[in-house]
Amino acid sequence: MERSSTVRRELNGIAAEVRELRLTRNEAARRIVELVDRVGLQPVRVDDVPPEIAEDDLGVVCWMAVLSAAAE
Repeated sequence: MERSSTVRRELNGIAAEVRELRLTRNEAARRIVELVDRVGLQPVRVDDVPPEIAEDDLGVVCWMAVLSAAAE
């Protein structure tokens, strides 16, 4: 199951509550640990990290969106 957007949304919510002083940093830490446990996040192994991107690996990507007449 894809979890990255759910995790990001919940972490952003926790951060917002800390900024708004509705959560202390300790409470935020507890909620983050609960989130990690609930969704089953695992640490990333060092050998799972892709190699650095070299300058020769970069290129230009162009795209164009075409809208139908109904979208105007």
